[in-house]
Amino acid sequence: MQDNYLVTYLGDTPGSPGSTSSSFSSTEADAEYTDNNIWPLDPVLELLRSEINRIEYERSGRFDIYQGVDWRYSTSFRDELWENFRLWGNLSQEEIADMHNCGFKRYDQMLDARWQLKNMVTLLDLLKSTAQEILDPVEIALKRASHKFGRFLNRLPLDLLAETIRFACSGSDVYELLNMSHVNRRFRGVVFSMGDMWAQVSSRMPTKILQLSLERSKNASLDLEGYFDEGFGSGDSMRQRTETRVQSFITEIAHCSSRWKNIRFTMPNSIRWEAETESYALYSLLSTTLPRDLHAPRLESLSITHYKCAPDILINEANNRTQTREAVHFYRSWNAPNLRSLKFYRIVPTPIRGASIESLSLDLRPTIRIDEYEMDYLILLQDLGEFLHETPTLQTFRLSCPTYGFTNLDGGRTLPATTLDNLRELTLVLTHQWAPLNMNEISLTLLTNCIRVPNLTTLRIKLKTTGPTNEVGFDMRKFIEKFIPQHGFTSLENLHIFIFDFTPSSIPTLVVALDRYPSLQSLTLGITGKLAVTPGSTLHPNVTRRDSLKQVKLLACMLGVDEFLTWLAGEIGEERVKGVKAVVKKCRCTKKSDILRVFPSDQLEFEDLGPNDHEWLSEIRSVGYEYFRYDREE
Repeated sequence: MQDNYLVTYLGDTPGSPGSTSSSFSSTEADAEYTDNNIWPLDPVLELLRSEINRIEYERSGRFDIYQGVDWRYSTSFRDELWENFRLWGNLSQEEIADMHNCGFKRYDQMLDARWQLKNMVTLLDLLKSTAQEILDPVEIALKRASHKFGRFLNRLPLDLLAETIRFACSGSDVYELLNMSHVNRRFRGVVFSMGDMWAQVSSRMPTKILQLSLERSKNASLDLEGYFDEGFGSGDSMRQRTETRVQSFITEIAHCSSRWKNIRFTMPNSIRWEAETESYALYSLLSTTLPRDLHAPRLESLSITHYKCAPDILINEANNRTQTREAVHFYRSWNAPNLRSLKFYRIVPTPIRGASIESLSLDLRPTIRIDEYEMDYLILLQDLGEFLHETPTLQTFRLSCPTYGFTNLDGGRTLPATTLDNLRELTLVLTHQWAPLNMNEISLTLLTNCIRVPNLTTLRIKLKTTGPTNEVGFDMRKFIEKFIPQHGFTSLENLHIFIFDFTPSSIPTLVVALDRYPSLQSLTLGITGKLAVTPGSTLHPNVTRRDSLKQVKLLACMLGVDEFLTWLAGEIGEERVKGVKAVVKKCRCTKKSDILRVFPSDQLEFEDLGPNDHEWLSEIRSVGYEYFRYDREE
């Protein structure tokens, strides 16, 4: 803060920024304030950059949000703008109103804030005016082009016009449809006739737009998106606005539950499963607003994302816990006979009356490391075991979770045996840390040892190890077999095993034994270590006799690729190997020419490491990490 600012803003220096004096000429003012310290650009840019960085951090990092917040209609986004600047300058409404009691230091701080804000407003005004200068001719050009296109489109037959509008608005929000409906009467009639285009409704819509969408969607099946994670339970005023908006959304969609097709709810962040926390307040609102026996005959899929820890922390308050579980399972009494698919994050679903669930995707990985100690892993596995036991119709199951967790409960460490006769596809995406921190450890084997999958045709195992293990040659097969249901692989056709160990000093080994899979058709293996074969191991006789094996993929292996393929080709036979496709991607210490000695060129797909991958692979296994980061299934 410059020493002359107090004098400046008391009016003793005419012509200063903010002065109303006319006795000081503009030329003199320009000469007086040419010093770069008066109107500097760098502090303004720094202030703007800081705010942009804060917004970006909130958008990408807060609550692990994957879908970006729609800032145009977000009250919390607007309320949080310049939040850091307000805190730095003590610029809340109450603190500003208390200026009449301030001392010189506080007065000087306010002058500094005013100076920065005036500079910021000046810069933003300049940016806006110059952008407007670019925008104006663009708008004129677009209007001319729109008039030309409009005349052409207006001459199209109604069916072609409808398809054109459908293509133009595909993937857009409801506001594009509104724009189309305002072109002319012909466009309006076509847009109003396309009920399915209005059928995607969101809690971010203003109530009037939501009601309009529900009305114009007519009898079309609805896709519902409830983004309840924004601002719920934070601050009295924001909480009240958010609760009102959520209440309005739930009330509106409840009237048309017979048209629900797909539901995706994103719940607010929570720390503990208690009645006063944000998530519970939302679940309670859902359970009290939606009818218990709600009729949803068209509902096919339900997705619920729960942030932070799973709601299982309460262990001493039985009544409160029972009440909370009832609220969390607000959907369990719905009459949804066509519900087939569930996708849940960090919360285990409960069986739903009358539904025949065929597909379950369940992600129980904590958002941050400390969450593992806020999740009672035993309760999670008990809830999951109960769900699987009550869902014999399950055909596809994808489970992402840590290999072990912690519990505060004593006893009850058994689960009922469950046979999933209809399960055809099982995917396990596991994370493991080698050193447990205390004796209250619960392993995933508590669940997998109780599951039988006699008719499984596809098994995918993806394991990421995240702990200090320096054993060279550690056999990962023996480790991962603990987490695989071991009851029957006679029907297994597709086997995928990928192990990602990014501990720099570790070179694990995946020792493969394929003699247990008589129906094997496709084999995918990958390890950021060494690929090996059990000594004396063979393919199952049925595989060679029936020529069932059609494809083998090796992904991001560091060692052992040539030896494995040579062994496999020998097992298959020189003639039969011509019918097996070999895919080798991003493997180290192997050459295409070496593989061509055992596999024909027309059956080989080869992708070498890039020029920089060899160095990176030895340090952080970046190539292998791609298959985890993007949840690739190949």
